[in-house]
Amino acid sequence: MSESLKYRCNNCGTVWDGDEFTLDCDSCSSSDIEIAKELTQKIKKEDLPEDKTIRPEGFQSPEPDDHGTVVLKNQGGTSNAPQSSSSAPEPPRPSQPQLTSPRQSAKGQPDNQTRQDNVSPRASQGGSSGKSKKSGGSKAWIFILLIVLIGGAAGGYFYTQNKDSDDDNNSVANEEQEENLERVEVKLTIAEKNKSFFISGSVIEGNSESSLNLEDISKLYRVSDLRKFNFDDQSGQVYFCEEMEGTVVFGVDLKDKKVDELSSDAVELSLFGRSAPAEANCVYRLEDDKIDVNFTKDCMMLIKINDDHKFNSILVSVSGVEGPFKDKFKWDVSAKSNEELDVWVKQDDLDPVAYTQNGKQQVPLCISGSPKAEDGKPAGGVDIPKMIEDITKAAASFGLNPRDRASASQLQQLSMSLTKQPVFVIDGESISGYSVGTNKIKTNFRNDGTTYILVGVPEIVDNQYFKLTYKSK
Repeated sequence: MSESLKYRCNNCGTVWDGDEFTLDCDSCSSSDIEIAKELTQKIKKEDLPEDKTIRPEGFQSPEPDDHGTVVLKNQGGTSNAPQSSSSAPEPPRPSQPQLTSPRQSAKGQPDNQTRQDNVSPRASQGGSSGKSKKSGGSKAWIFILLIVLIGGAAGGYFYTQNKDSDDDNNSVANEEQEENLERVEVKLTIAEKNKSFFISGSVIEGNSESSLNLEDISKLYRVSDLRKFNFDDQSGQVYFCEEMEGTVVFGVDLKDKKVDELSSDAVELSLFGRSAPAEANCVYRLEDDKIDVNFTKDCMMLIKINDDHKFNSILVSVSGVEGPFKDKFKWDVSAKSNEELDVWVKQDDLDPVAYTQNGKQQVPLCISGSPKAEDGKPAGGVDIPKMIEDITKAAASFGLNPRDRASASQLQQLSMSLTKQPVFVIDGESISGYSVGTNKIKTNFRNDGTTYILVGVPEIVDNQYFKLTYKSK
């Protein structure tokens, strides 16, 4: 059974169902017919060949959609009405042989010679029956027609390949290629030679590897803290200071490229006991163990820098890291008695350095020259006469009644307010420390009820500790 095919007449535009034996139009009997197909395709405008088709006056070419795509459609009609000018134009049809019908056409009966000239050789040799000739000739012309149509499609008018898919694949491949080409990997090598260290390396861009040009390096740094190192961009020698010795992993920044990946082995830097070279531009830094703090009997704090280096500027603060910093090394601390030390030294424009005993050591009790306010009362200092009066009363009460806890507590607080533990002299025996001295008095009292009389008043020795003298009663 023959397969049903759709045909279109190029003379009147009629579309109808036929079979492989159809040779002329059912409406107008024209032999100018072709197999009709749905040819709706999306073709990029730039992919179309130059259109040399002659257009009727007033014709407007279709515009591309939002995606830059021109939609062309082969639209067959069931009437003789011409297509609307707003529809996509039909591409120029390639020339093809005319097909003639053995039946009577609308234009009249062709003679036998005409029919014979338009029948393929294979059809004319196919046998004596008219049906055989018609069948053979139909197949031959259909074959030729298909070749012509395929040729037209190959010319770019009917583009059937999945162009969007190819574009996507090509785009991904191009992006991968561009990413591979743009990626920059740097491999660094630091080698020691004659007690000096030299940098070299390579740069990998895509599939290409080349030697690292030292002049392309904008910064050589230590990866752990990004501290910059100086180097010679010709010889590759690396310069560093004494405090920069030790295990280092280097990194680099390039002047005209972003480094995506860096590989560098750790290296143990050493000056081998030599001074740092001038090219290192080392800044001498004051160490905290070179700062010394002492106090005088007249309530002064002395700051000394135990370093022979010639500093451009040294400023001192005795009130914390926020300052004020002043160019002075002797400070009146009479108003800071018993306060914890908070001494800082600032070298040039560098960050301040803290004294090692900050928060651990106290300003000693100022026992002379205590500042007074205008009304005669203590102004931040210590009222020494009042302190001596209070400790004398507490010490005397404790000696006579070692079970008096209030007197013992006050004696402890006052006698330990200086920088050192108090010293007790009991019946000529010198005992150092509050607990040891008071325990001896308490023990003797428990054993035999011995009590003690305070001799004189407590003394302040070397501005550091109290001395209390007792004798048994």
